[in-house]
Amino acid sequence: MRPKLKRLSSSDVEIFWWEPETLADVYFQLALEIGEPDTVGQHLFYVTVATPEGLRAHARGAVMSDRAVLVLSEFSLSTLRKHIATILERCEGWNWGECSTKLQRYFAWEYEDHK
Repeated sequence: MRPKLKRLSSSDVEIFWWEPETLADVYFQLALEIGEPDTVGQHLFYVTVATPEGLRAHARGAVMSDRAVLVLSEFSLSTLRKHIATILERCEGWNWGECSTKLQRYFAWEYEDHK
């Protein structure tokens, strides 16, 4: 089974219309609704999307990031969507549990550390 991207959104930028003025502007949180194909439900995953310049501009101290970051050399929604599709291909599994474990290599999951 291959996980399916059902929706992209961001509370930081209007992802489908936004055009950054500079590469340093590219630093935002992206929400991905991903689920099983042929089902209604989905799970929320999060990733920070940034350019190297955006990481530098938003760095707080010596560590720029330690997880769930997608670094683009320049911002393009098309490139972003293609790379997410590639990640979803890498996260194929026998069931949702296996897929979600693989997805957490790339994205933060809404149920991560949930007891």
